[in-house]
Amino acid sequence: MDTTIRRITAIAALLIGLCLQAFAQSPEAVTLDLSQATLQEALDRVQKQTGVTITFSPQSLSKEASRKVSLKVSNVSLKAAMDRLLEGTGMTYTITGKQVVITKSGPVKGGPVTIHGTVVDEAGEPLPGVTIRLKGSNRGTTANVDGSYKLDVPNIKTAILVFSLIGMKTEEVKPTSATVNMTLREAAELLGEVLVESTGYQDTEKRLSTSSVVTIDASDVLTADAGSVDQMLSGKIPGLTVLGDVSTPGAAAKIRVRGVSTLSGSRDPLWVVDGIILDDPVPLSAEEINSLDNVNLIGNAISGLNPMDIEKIDVLKDAAATAIYGVRAANGVIVVTTKKGSGGRFAVNYSGSVTYNQRPNYGQMALMNSKERIEVSKEIEERGLPFLFQVSRVGYEGLLMDLYDRKLTEDQFLQGVKTLEENNTDWFDLLFRDTASQRHNLSLSGGNDKATYYASGSVALQPDLVKGKGVNNYNGMLKINFRPSKQVTAQVQFRVNGSDKNYTYMSVSPYTYALRTSRAIAAYDDTGERLFYNNSMGFQEELRFNMMHEMEHTGNTVKGNGYNAIAFLEYRPILDLKLNTTFGLNMSNTQSESWFDEQSYEAAKMRRLNYGSPLPDNEKFREEMCTLPYGGMMSTNNMRNLSWQWRAQLIYNLRRGPHVLSINTGPELRSVHYTGISSKEYGYLPERGQTFMYIDPTVWLAYKKMAEYSRDRMTNSLSNFVSLFANLTYTYDRRYIATFNVRAEGSNKFGQDPKARFLPIWSLSARWNAHEEDFLKDVSWLNLLSFKGSYGIQGNVSDDQTPSLIMRFGDYESQSEQFQSHISKLPNPNLRWEKNTSWNAGFETALFDNRLTFSVDYYQRIGTDQLINKVVSHTLGRTNIQLNAGTLVNKGLDFMATVTPIRTKDWTWTLNVNGSHNENIVTDGGINTDYTYLQLLNGSVIRNGESVNTFYSYRFKGLTEKGLPDFYGIEPPKEGETREDFFARAFVNSGSRIPIAQGGMGTSLRWKDLTLNLFFSYSIGNKVRLNDLYNDGGQTTPKPQENLSSELVDRWRQPGDETKTNIPAISSNPLDDVKSGTTGLTGEESLYKYEFAQNRWQMYNKSDLRVVSGSHIRLRSASLVYRFRPELLEKTGFVRSANVRLEGYNLLLFASKDLHGQDPSQVTLGSRTTPPLPSFAVTVNLGF
Repeated sequence: MDTTIRRITAIAALLIGLCLQAFAQSPEAVTLDLSQATLQEALDRVQKQTGVTITFSPQSLSKEASRKVSLKVSNVSLKAAMDRLLEGTGMTYTITGKQVVITKSGPVKGGPVTIHGTVVDEAGEPLPGVTIRLKGSNRGTTANVDGSYKLDVPNIKTAILVFSLIGMKTEEVKPTSATVNMTLREAAELLGEVLVESTGYQDTEKRLSTSSVVTIDASDVLTADAGSVDQMLSGKIPGLTVLGDVSTPGAAAKIRVRGVSTLSGSRDPLWVVDGIILDDPVPLSAEEINSLDNVNLIGNAISGLNPMDIEKIDVLKDAAATAIYGVRAANGVIVVTTKKGSGGRFAVNYSGSVTYNQRPNYGQMALMNSKERIEVSKEIEERGLPFLFQVSRVGYEGLLMDLYDRKLTEDQFLQGVKTLEENNTDWFDLLFRDTASQRHNLSLSGGNDKATYYASGSVALQPDLVKGKGVNNYNGMLKINFRPSKQVTAQVQFRVNGSDKNYTYMSVSPYTYALRTSRAIAAYDDTGERLFYNNSMGFQEELRFNMMHEMEHTGNTVKGNGYNAIAFLEYRPILDLKLNTTFGLNMSNTQSESWFDEQSYEAAKMRRLNYGSPLPDNEKFREEMCTLPYGGMMSTNNMRNLSWQWRAQLIYNLRRGPHVLSINTGPELRSVHYTGISSKEYGYLPERGQTFMYIDPTVWLAYKKMAEYSRDRMTNSLSNFVSLFANLTYTYDRRYIATFNVRAEGSNKFGQDPKARFLPIWSLSARWNAHEEDFLKDVSWLNLLSFKGSYGIQGNVSDDQTPSLIMRFGDYESQSEQFQSHISKLPNPNLRWEKNTSWNAGFETALFDNRLTFSVDYYQRIGTDQLINKVVSHTLGRTNIQLNAGTLVNKGLDFMATVTPIRTKDWTWTLNVNGSHNENIVTDGGINTDYTYLQLLNGSVIRNGESVNTFYSYRFKGLTEKGLPDFYGIEPPKEGETREDFFARAFVNSGSRIPIAQGGMGTSLRWKDLTLNLFFSYSIGNKVRLNDLYNDGGQTTPKPQENLSSELVDRWRQPGDETKTNIPAISSNPLDDVKSGTTGLTGEESLYKYEFAQNRWQMYNKSDLRVVSGSHIRLRSASLVYRFRPELLEKTGFVRSANVRLEGYNLLLFASKDLHGQDPSQVTLGSRTTPPLPSFAVTVNLGF
């Protein structure tokens, strides 16, 4: 012990001695506080404080000593004081021992010269690490630890030096001598040529970044036709894919960053705003988030942010960029930086836009017109095809009934048919409308060197194309930045948002209805009343339906509000050391209501009677059929989210000449808490003060059985995370950069096993700036040439996973006098993190004064320990359990290029293109037999050797001689044949629903103050299933109100047509012989023991014949912008800036003709959404 103490004492003494020696050798400090003093007075004070002698040479130069100077420095070196005093005077100096000689700077002469000097901050302290670059070339150097530098320039007469350092204002200076001293001032916000990318933890100069990050200004993505930023990103960022474009306001975009990283968890990226993670307002399951057929109309994490408050967006794609975020970052991270105020005059900015949105129309849609539809009805009548139940007296069939009942003469019948053939009812016009949406934003900013502020408020009114529906959004933001001293900075930020969304009821899809309703029938009868038609069979009567009536008597509303607060404090004791802490609090409340009243068709289906029909006194009706005798239904879901995040950081830069070592480390705590309740109440009477009618369960037993399964459900989910993170970056002479990220992530989702709770997530990356090498510095046309690579391990955890046994409590059972319980999830004591191992290799260059830029990244990501289903014995209470046993391989390429062929004072022409290619394959998805054939059809099954979102189809063989569809591989299963073997011959791989390549192409042409912009997005490699031609539930004779595809014009009509067409005949044959467990056409028991289809009509709709390419190019936007000249605005006396923008969206679509007018981005019919449609906007931006 004594030996150890002696060693420590000796080391401490040595360190103290070295420090004292260094202090003794340092020049004496200078402190000056001068205001309009003469230079001579300042020099006298310097001489007095340092003991040096200062003279002029030649002596005649001493007349300059009378010039006035103002300077305030404290404890700076003699060199720093002299630099500040002589800055801008045309004089320089030399120090020899105790002698300082001031001389006049020589005249600037052309030719090579070595420029030298010192760079200091406002306090006169040396600034090591400053980049000094010769503008327009690759020549450059870095300031040493004492702030000194030397730089060889080929011609001093034409040279311009650029001084830059992160956190300081970039300065440019034209040398007047070989000595150039520079004082850099800290920047309120970064200016000049230093492009910065943000990770949410720190800002990094783009040319020093080792990560794969795409940075884009908000002005490059903002569009007037979208309500939130996630809807604006399609085609703008390489590696980022937006799926399922829709025109429905409020619909959250499905975004994937570099494909798929998990088999069972959420595939959405992580959203971060000003360093704080945002969570979805409602905890949707991974299945709901990942499903390509599900549209989120509630909103996602970013929905509440005003797009006009965004400054820039950074998309973090590889492990080097995302590893520091730990959990969920494997899906990519999108970092949003909001605007902040700047010092100076008070500024007011207004932005307003009005967007005209076109309703859908029949246009190029492959639908029958009235005449074609009547031809089908005539064929039905001629062939004597029966209907499933009594049809309505509408259309051709209605005229026939009236003719047979002698209510019409032959002439009246023919005239009626002629009228029907010319009817062409426009259901899109009746159910939809052209709309004008508005968005208004007002922001205020200003401040001084002690504090700046930014405040904004916005309102967005977005009526839906569906009549009577729409979305209104409201936002407010206040951000204040404080700087009470040069060492302390602080920020407080508050954001509030509210939304009011009004949609149709879940089962009501006006778009689907308009596609599938005959144009030969009218919307109103002869008296002007709405025309109802028989849609299904109830209790001894047909149930009638009218879409406009249904839209009035059903509904779905979503109301939400959110509150966000961020506090940030930073202390900077010295230039290279920062200590900061950040705290963020997010709260949201979401209330959704879905309802229908007793006049609706939804209520009629449950009642089994039309509204107004008396309830029969029938025991079977009460006990087995009528599940809702009175009123309607109200379903409510109230969800509250409270999350907070705290982080502390130590950031230190150690500079030694060209060497810079940066450290960023600290702890982080995060908590996410969801609480809520959902309920479903029956007997709803909205017209009677939104009351509920009591329904006696002892009388209405069918209702009782149904209501027993409609209990209230409560949500109480708490997720806590604790993390330690560190970032270590080494830079040598701005040429070689290496970065190491590590994060220890802990979660309470893995029970008490300490081995599973914490996962070290790390990455190692490097960059070589080849353009900084001596052998390339004189290549004038090369501005940038860099190579980078990264490798790392990331983690993921699914929100619905638990190591514990989960029981679901049931009802009280009277016989056993016990509550029933059911196993919901089997225990998984070995549950652990999903892991993703990834690497990235990138290259980027800029040529010809940055007129040509190009970057490309190739990546591969291998996901191991993926959660997959494993089959277990049913004696355990479940047939499957999720275990960490899957493997997913994901790889691809991202690229981005920009060319500026013309760049003059009056003309600028820029072309840009970006793209990404991604492929994934499941190499170990387990033995998954617990799936249905429907999951095969929609692409939600995970299978070995296939990519995620691969979907399957039946193998169409052709038409029989009777015009009915036939298929390959559907012979009844042989003895011993497994379901997997049978499915292998019955189904065929149809490809992926997700494109393997996606991106954008744009051009911008400026002439003086007028700019034309065009932007195209493209998608390649995905497959699309065409809309159904027949009834999936079992084809019956088409009812009079049903419309059909115009493809059916070429249908089979007579024997021999099977060699000319693949469109089956109109038929009433259910073709359900393929249904398992039922009787087929022969009346015998089905030979199919595996369920693989309901009928052959469904098989035809979902056959490979009905699968086409979804590749397309879309003219996503075209705009014309005029900027008013400042000299013109000065005449107004109050307007500082103004521009007007005319825009058009979704103007052209280039896609396969095989789509028959179907939009390749169309979400599955029935989703209550509308595909992308043309819209036009006028936007005005004013600055005061």
